[in-house]
Amino acid sequence: MKVSLCLIQLIRYELSYDGFHKDADSIYRIVDRSSSRTQASLYNALVEMFPEVKQSGRVMFFDGFMRIEETLIQDQRIYFADPEIMDIFSLPAVREYDREALSKPFSILITHRIADRYFGAADPVGKTISFANRFDFQVNGVLEDVPENAHFRFEFMASMSTLKSLIGQDFLTGWGSREFYTYFRLAENADPALLSGKFDALKEKYGVERPEYHLQPLKKIHVGGNLQAEMGVNTNIKYVTILGVISVFILLMACLNYINLSTAQASKRLKEIGLRKVVGATRRDIVRQFLGESLLTAALAMVISVSLLYLLLPAINIFWDRSLSFDVIHDPVAAGLVLGAPLAVVCVTGFFPAFYLSALSPVMMARGKMNRRGRGRLRSGLIVFQFVITVFLIIGSLIVNDQLHFLKSKSSNAYGESILMIELMDRSIRQNHAPFRDALLNHPGILEATASYNLPFMITVGTWCSWPGQAEDERFVIRFSCVEHNFIDFYRIGLNEGRNFSEALTTDWTDAILINETAAILMGGEHVVGRTVSIGSFQNVTIAGVLEDFHFKPLHQRIEPLALTLLHTEGRFAGVNYLAIKVNPNQIQEVLAYIDETWKDFAPAYPLGYDFMDDQIEALYRQEIKVGEGIRMLTVIEISLACLGLFGLSLFTAEQKTKEISVRKVLGASALGLVLMLSRELIRWIGFASLIAFPMAWFVMHRWLQNFEYRTEIGWISFVFSTLLVLLVSLLTVGYQSIRAARANLVDSLQHE
Repeated sequence: MKVSLCLIQLIRYELSYDGFHKDADSIYRIVDRSSSRTQASLYNALVEMFPEVKQSGRVMFFDGFMRIEETLIQDQRIYFADPEIMDIFSLPAVREYDREALSKPFSILITHRIADRYFGAADPVGKTISFANRFDFQVNGVLEDVPENAHFRFEFMASMSTLKSLIGQDFLTGWGSREFYTYFRLAENADPALLSGKFDALKEKYGVERPEYHLQPLKKIHVGGNLQAEMGVNTNIKYVTILGVISVFILLMACLNYINLSTAQASKRLKEIGLRKVVGATRRDIVRQFLGESLLTAALAMVISVSLLYLLLPAINIFWDRSLSFDVIHDPVAAGLVLGAPLAVVCVTGFFPAFYLSALSPVMMARGKMNRRGRGRLRSGLIVFQFVITVFLIIGSLIVNDQLHFLKSKSSNAYGESILMIELMDRSIRQNHAPFRDALLNHPGILEATASYNLPFMITVGTWCSWPGQAEDERFVIRFSCVEHNFIDFYRIGLNEGRNFSEALTTDWTDAILINETAAILMGGEHVVGRTVSIGSFQNVTIAGVLEDFHFKPLHQRIEPLALTLLHTEGRFAGVNYLAIKVNPNQIQEVLAYIDETWKDFAPAYPLGYDFMDDQIEALYRQEIKVGEGIRMLTVIEISLACLGLFGLSLFTAEQKTKEISVRKVLGASALGLVLMLSRELIRWIGFASLIAFPMAWFVMHRWLQNFEYRTEIGWISFVFSTLLVLLVSLLTVGYQSIRAARANLVDSLQHE
């Protein structure tokens, strides 16, 4: 019951995201294809063209570090927002502030937590906060902390107009790259479905190429899965459903154990019930007695469950990375669960034993006899159902584990190697990284190094690809990144056709690109090497080679067209963001210390940020990893519940067959033969349950794997292993009682009988 309560609270928490905003049902985010980000000018066009849109605003962010006076805040994200965002979302202030704060350049709002931590009792309004040691912002207001169940959580929110000074006006008004999260509030009585059908008008008025916009209700963003470039890790409604089904299974398993053991022990109470009927007890009295016992048991179980939940809640929150609570005083739903769950359990577990036993003949009960055939069939059916659930969950857990291993290993050909990704925060190093790279390569524990604008498994920037003579229906969006000459060798990316970048050819810096197989197929598939193409601002560049397809985004998404160019020294994509180094696994600690010292020599004013590539890849699948670990733990609980029920049932069965076992021993039966006799029925149960569970598990897990563009195969080993595991654990569970009964002194047994 405690496990079910915990899972119910987790499900409630996941479904509560963004529900605290006023009129949350009228707030939407507009997304483009599979990307959560859209063009800069879309938010204005929505208000101008569609009367269904009351107001619209944009949000975007940069990652880096902040400095408040002498305090450095690493791994910090600063958001930029239009003034309309304050009206769309419910973001109350601690006290009155300048309502024009998000209209002024280099103006910033902070949360109460940041104000309390870094300014203490002092008023932070008017103080200066520095971002990346380059840009100074003035604090113009303090907002209440954003609840944790929000997909858009911030601590620093600056004005969108700041970006005009940082990047340029064109960045804020174009229809090119997709960099902004666009939200809007629907007008009163407007139909969102009607609005969705009008987006083609954007192409006619603004020339937006192939718009594929669709709407996401605010409260469904968190459970809508992870689109490209999400602000954070979302969940999937399918995972929430899985947890809900498992919570029902666990509670049902416990109830089935209670029913099984109640009916199994019924023969010991037959004389009691018969005598009560003889002395005048009615059927209603018997039913009331059994239901009262069930209710008392369920209420006691609820008290223990709630106590355990309060004790274990901190550990549960750490595991799920959530802030779950269980307040029966202020939360009506929690109070309803505490009061209603025991009644529901009584309805499931108490009614059948109560009505079944109360209907038996007083004469038969007084003689200690009852219909064993019907009772045995019921118990067999309930046990088979328990095994179906157990086998099903074991198969699911194994397939989830296989898929997680597949995701991590396929995310990079270099996965498993000791590759350290260093984020270059110093602008001077980003513009000229070679001296820093060469200094690192002087250490014998650093084997190779390469630089790139993006992480190799997270390339999201894209634009249109075109070439001379291209037909209208041949246009497509291509992702691109800037890399160093040895990039494909470093990450073990194969070259199918043509050549790699050459340091000997200076023209490669401005005139050469590499594309992947997917891009080559969209260009015709043959003779693409040497073709001249234009990719956004990279005009009239030549295809030098065709790479094998590799995963440069999470495996939830299909491989898209990709182009790689050499690092640029000018323009928006100038410089290096990441330096990757291969480290001797036996010298990791020495290398880390050396990197830290070298960084301080080159960039003493900037923090050093690094992480291992394997850890970063696993972070992409944090949601699946957590769900997989949760399913494994819940499967263990399911197996334990099944074993507890089997242990109690085997104990009762051994007691009931004491006379039969003794007679068989007199007739010469061996201990092994008696153990097999007592276990034969169990083997049949498990075999029958497996036949039912196999097609169910295949169907459900096949559907789950469809969430991934690239997935593992469902092999027969998972099915066989699950059955053998359940059989082994079950035999060990009942084996003790079987062996004990088989080795009992037959004289004592017959004397007892």
